[in-house]
Amino acid sequence: MFKFTYKSIDFSHKLDDGIVGEQVKRMDPYFKIIYFVTGDVDFTFENEKRRMHQGECVLIPPGRFHHVDIHKASLYERYVLRFSEGTLPEQVRKIVYTKGPFLKLTADEIAVFRDLEKFSSRLDKDDMYIFSLAKLIELLVFFNNKKSNDAFDNDKSLVSRIVRHIEIHLDEPITLKSISESLLLSESYIANSFKKEMHVPIMKYIRSKKIIYAHSLILKGQKPKEVAEKLGFSEYSTFYRQYLKVIGLNPSSDK
Repeated sequence: MFKFTYKSIDFSHKLDDGIVGEQVKRMDPYFKIIYFVTGDVDFTFENEKRRMHQGECVLIPPGRFHHVDIHKASLYERYVLRFSEGTLPEQVRKIVYTKGPFLKLTADEIAVFRDLEKFSSRLDKDDMYIFSLAKLIELLVFFNNKKSNDAFDNDKSLVSRIVRHIEIHLDEPITLKSISESLLLSESYIANSFKKEMHVPIMKYIRSKKIIYAHSLILKGQKPKEVAEKLGFSEYSTFYRQYLKVIGLNPSSDK
């Protein structure tokens, strides 16, 4: 329907027609804001699952697993605003972490998405990029003044405990055995429970998490080989292939 991509901003208005079933599972190295317009879908963020309603929004920091299930052959319409790590100052970016993942939008917040689409045909790319940055900051400031959202509390669930363990130990070698020993549960039970709830194998999830974390460290100036060693990759060639697969660039391209 509509798409604007320039420098570190990617903004689109999307419509899927008649596709039923589980959609592509993602774990991106970007910040993403999704404004839901219409459709009969469940959205999964890490291990939180929510039936989406008109006017709701999902805030997704880099490296967070997410996917959508479409339940009926109906139109799935949404706006997607994506931006990279260095696009905004840290104090603005951190709002995505503190206010998400699920929010109900006000009329003023919805108007930000409408304005971005409206002015994309009136401005050249450079002016539209500046305008997009201004509207993105405006949107996040609106979010920062919201009360705490009503996302599900899954702190005691097994998968939440697994995810938390992985987050804490990202800069160490992580194996199914190490998770099993930490949580005092069998490896098969952990693997099966994680796959059932997250719809992705646990080791694939861990590798993607590590690579996106590596991406952030390299962007901050750390050397790729040192990062690979720090994150427990015994062979740099393995790290290189995984990085290229997940990020789409070789590690040295981010320097």
